[in-house]
Amino acid sequence: MKTLISLRIATLLLLIAGPVNAWSCYSKNQFSYCTGDVVVNDQGVLGTIRAVFQTGDVMVAYSGHDGIHKWPTSRLAVTKGCASRKICVGEKIVNDQGVVGRVKAILSRTEVMVGFEGHDGFHKWPTSRLGKTNDCANRYFCTGVRTISDTGVIGRITGILPDKEVMVAFDGHDGNHQWPISRLAVVKGCTSDNFCATDKIISDTGVEGVIRGILRSGEVMIAFAGHDGFHKWPTSRLAVTEACTERPVINF
Repeated sequence: MKTLISLRIATLLLLIAGPVNAWSCYSKNQFSYCTGDVVVNDQGVLGTIRAVFQTGDVMVAYSGHDGIHKWPTSRLAVTKGCASRKICVGEKIVNDQGVVGRVKAILSRTEVMVGFEGHDGFHKWPTSRLGKTNDCANRYFCTGVRTISDTGVIGRITGILPDKEVMVAFDGHDGNHQWPISRLAVVKGCTSDNFCATDKIISDTGVEGVIRGILRSGEVMIAFAGHDGFHKWPTSRLAVTEACTERPVINF
């Protein structure tokens, strides 16, 4: 009798703790789902895996929900690891709508669950629409770098998106804005025809100014004397009146 009771207690403990055999974990697409793992489902609800089926489905106890629920692993995000573009759990990001957040879980190689600032819960988001906040688009455009848009607004790069796009916080404008690097000026260096940032110039209209940025097009951004802001100008219409000493050419 004592032996039977002991066996029943042991069986009950196994059911509570989850399987302790080869099926205590299920691996799929480079991700593993194991009993005891904390996960987030594709509806943004946090839970803990209690059991794993041979089919790959799992039983999950969700926070704020009674009971244990059967759920396919294809709809569960793991709370460790990285997705494509090396976007990892815990990483601070900014989305293409300018909202800052933090990656909470990995749903697939190309989708993650994000907790956005000012928004409740977790939200499914493709990695292609997330900007990394500690990265570079190329050697000239990195997060934290100051830049000037081709519309003459100074800003700071806050995130790196794919396809040579970045997120920029422009001075005097709220939030972060998606912008192609082809329309942003590098504030140090020179054009291929030897016009450099900080060179003093005079335009063919007789207005003096200072070059403040170099665009990929070869045009420059100029602060003209007596004129507000920065103005895009072709170098063919400029003459240098006082050149800076350091003159490295920018290779976009």
